[in-house]
Amino acid sequence: MRLRAGLWGMLAILSIGTEGADAADVESRIGTLADAQMADLLGKHDEEELTKYQRVLGQARKAIAQGEHRKAFGLLDEARKIEPHSAAAYIVYAKLHLAREEYASAEGAAQHAVQVAPENAGAWFQHSKIQALKGETDLAVRAAREAVKYSVDPRWDYQKWLGELLLQSGKVEEAERRLAAAAASLSNALETLETGIHLEESKREVVGIHEETELVTSIGGSVTERPVTRLEKQYKDAPEEWYQMQRLFTEQMGEVCFSRFDALLSLGRLEEAAGLLPQVFQRDADYRGSARYAFAVRDFAEVLQGLEAAHGFWSNASDSELATYVVALASSVDEKRLERSGKRLRRAISRSDSPWLLALLHYMKSYAPELKTLPSRATELAGADQALLEFYRAQFHFAQGYEELAWPQLELAVASGLLEGFELKVATVQLGLRE
Repeated sequence: MRLRAGLWGMLAILSIGTEGADAADVESRIGTLADAQMADLLGKHDEEELTKYQRVLGQARKAIAQGEHRKAFGLLDEARKIEPHSAAAYIVYAKLHLAREEYASAEGAAQHAVQVAPENAGAWFQHSKIQALKGETDLAVRAAREAVKYSVDPRWDYQKWLGELLLQSGKVEEAERRLAAAAASLSNALETLETGIHLEESKREVVGIHEETELVTSIGGSVTERPVTRLEKQYKDAPEEWYQMQRLFTEQMGEVCFSRFDALLSLGRLEEAAGLLPQVFQRDADYRGSARYAFAVRDFAEVLQGLEAAHGFWSNASDSELATYVVALASSVDEKRLERSGKRLRRAISRSDSPWLLALLHYMKSYAPELKTLPSRATELAGADQALLEFYRAQFHFAQGYEELAWPQLELAVASGLLEGFELKVATVQLGLRE
């Protein structure tokens, strides 16, 4: 059985393990659960009707994504006539109404999905999402519990959602347990996926055929030539979709671990929280990931090494990465490194039009003389830039040992609500670890 290349095939592995798996076992498990969400319909329709229902729902989702709402309503009406007792069409109805900002109708569609299929995990999950959007956290938690209850091997994303709702509600101990379960399930999915990739790429396939001449020596010592056909083989590549899913799972693992990190901090379990830092910050296997983690724990020499080693850093570094590099360089007081990389750093900074990055450089040059050779086209800051400027100023003061200066800047940056991604995670980690 060939491994399936589609994303549905990849999504199916979320609830399967790899213990004791051989090649045929993993291939089978990856390839057979792609349409598990439709299992409740198998007894009601023949294959042709089931395929039609799925096709119409897929067309409706595509129409919503393209903003063709009138078309989507027509397709959903058709799907509902094919299968009036399935929650799937009503879940898509809810998403369509949300796209149109028709919140009351979205809530009604989600409630109807639960009514027609009270044991459908997806219906409860959508219902929970809408209740959270309304600010009805208690109702959202109850619906999320039902989603986890009825999901197979409960899905990691449902566990994550429930854990985060519980965290908002102050139920920290249960939140941490739910988030730990989500992380374990997602880790299992990643392991299964990586096993599948390894197995697929350990196979060889024929990529060409060519003729050769072979010399044959007889018993009597005479040598003759004969034509032979050779098969040219090479190792296969796993489908690109699998690698996309691997990157997605790794990104999601960082999100799950960060939420769990927050819960562990609230519970005072600092040692366990610190153990999650590599997963929180190392979103990928490249050098940028290790540099981000090093920045969080203020190992600035490692930050510089990691960023410099990252492929294409000097040609496509983001403003945040350049700011990280500048702060690490000023904090490590490495004049030899500045002399060695200063020209490339000047070129990279000169390509940026970011007001906050230039203002940061101007600010820091008065504290770090070794940066004076870098450009300082400081400009007025826009409001949204102030949070990033305060964040990087705080990191520099941390490195210099002036934490009394750093805390107010860091708190201001986080309170602005404008930080996101890497900056928000570093700031939250450092504020959470403050005694």
